[in-house]
Amino acid sequence: MTATPIAEAWRPIPGFEGLYEVSDVGRVRSVDRVLTYADGRRRRYPECILRPAPGSHGYLSVVLCRDGKQRSHCVHALVALAFVGPRPDGPEGEEIRHRDGDHLNNRPGNLAYGTRRENADDAVQHGTQKEVKKTHCVNDHPFDQANTYVDGRGRRICRTCRRARERARYDRKRRGVPLPPGRPARQRAEVHRERW
Repeated sequence: MTATPIAEAWRPIPGFEGLYEVSDVGRVRSVDRVLTYADGRRRRYPECILRPAPGSHGYLSVVLCRDGKQRSHCVHALVALAFVGPRPDGPEGEEIRHRDGDHLNNRPGNLAYGTRRENADDAVQHGTQKEVKKTHCVNDHPFDQANTYVDGRGRRICRTCRRARERARYDRKRRGVPLPPGRPARQRAEVHRERW
């Protein structure tokens, strides 16, 4: 029994029509073309699949050339542009979301435009956000329902450590102990004057 290959759907990349195309499985190819140089020479460039390279954030990228200038483009952005449509104006078009959390899955059904908040919520839901994997704070207190406080920026804060910091700050203030050396000199001088 042989598996029949599934045909890829290729679409031209907006802004690179006649030069490059992108497929619905996330592959990018250059189009077969003939270029004429200024001195009259002609050269045929055959169609070829570009080899993507992983970028610093884990997204695949390819280098596209137009008018003699090369520029790197993320593959998921090219697929979204060709298959999902142009990026919407406003906050709902800030980022391109990978719905399943896999940066290497660049199929159109897995991509959607969204806000930064939606993308961050997706990362938490998929478990790809680094803070979600932490089960204890730096002092080995558990991040559980009773011991976790979420601040206005969405960060988890250990209640036990927070109480200890506030208690130490209160005790220093009551005893008149000078501020730690990391404080500005003016604040240290004011504390010093108050003690005398």
